[in-house]
Amino acid sequence: MGASLALTTAALLAFAPPLELGSSAPAGQSKPEEPRGSPQQPGKAPPRGPPPPERVGGLSGFESLSTLVYAAAPDRPHQLRATYVFPERVRWLLSAKDEKTTERSLHYRFGETVYRIPPRKAESQECEGADRAEILLQMELRQALMLYPDGFAWKGGGLERRVEVGKLGSLHAHLATAADKMPCEIGDADAAGNAVDAFKAISWREVGGRLWPGSIELWHAGELVWKETVDSVDTAGRFVDFYFVPPDRRDKTAREPMAGEVRDLEIPESCALRIELAAGMSWDAALEELLKHRVAWSPRLAEQKLDLDRNATFEVSQEGQPTACLLRLSSVPAKPPPGFAAVRPRKGLACAIRGLAEATAAQISELARALPPGALRERAYLRFDPRDAKDGHVLVVLPYSLGR
Repeated sequence: MGASLALTTAALLAFAPPLELGSSAPAGQSKPEEPRGSPQQPGKAPPRGPPPPERVGGLSGFESLSTLVYAAAPDRPHQLRATYVFPERVRWLLSAKDEKTTERSLHYRFGETVYRIPPRKAESQECEGADRAEILLQMELRQALMLYPDGFAWKGGGLERRVEVGKLGSLHAHLATAADKMPCEIGDADAAGNAVDAFKAISWREVGGRLWPGSIELWHAGELVWKETVDSVDTAGRFVDFYFVPPDRRDKTAREPMAGEVRDLEIPESCALRIELAAGMSWDAALEELLKHRVAWSPRLAEQKLDLDRNATFEVSQEGQPTACLLRLSSVPAKPPPGFAAVRPRKGLACAIRGLAEATAAQISELARALPPGALRERAYLRFDPRDAKDGHVLVVLPYSLGR
């Protein structure tokens, strides 16, 4: 979005072939989840982190997945995963929609600090000055688009509304007619009042009782940058704070299991098919096995107007190794398909790790030690996005019931 993201994308397009929800902490959590210590570089004072979690429009955050078709490269679609936890926690992952290509670009916001990880780089860069201000304004613009009219004190009536965004600049929303409730255009301007980016030709669709953008055009400096389709919006995801900090900036002690990192979790009802895995199966083989079963089941479930949860769920051993994959449905039908079983709502304990390699006996044992007196533990499992299993957010969950 805007010049910074557009320049990043131009770099991605040079490769051949072309080419990464308030706090969404677990329910029942009494305190906001914070990383151990503060993300910082040696010799620098810790930057100001984000304020405590709060809801906007009744939501603690959202994660959207969009397909981008660039005007300059219409045959090479890209994907943008935008994750927001309110306030001031943002992560953008830009990649090509080509599973064989690993090039990606990331932008992070944690409080007032902004970072980027350029393509083919592992080290993050802190964005400063005008570059930082521009990226922050772009992040605010996307939040304004996704949550309109919540989150900003829009002013004015008729066909135009405006809002100031601190010292960064301003946002404006244009309505097609005075009778319209949702804008056809949302744009921004820098601190000097110069127009920068604008989302145009916005169409809206209702999902879960709320209107979300469906298709959009992004314009920069008067030129079309891309046409975007918002493929999905998730408001039920759970993310800890270090997800919004580049891996090389995180306090290393946050990777070790500590009692303060264990969180209470209310596990909702679910419906899944349990598939036992061969003993000693590696994670690579387990993920291939999951994909095989997803491919086989998806068309059969579609005939019943059912679909699978996009996240992966694996039961694990005491050592954190995969023992069974669970094909979870995205909803719980009145009559489960053959082989699928509904699981009642349960309580659980959870901790977050980065990547499957950190799923070890230490995390499982830490959760077990935190169980309340008299609790009966059930099988531990992991939940994660299979497309980001190597270094993405992984939730380790230990369900339990209370004995009578």
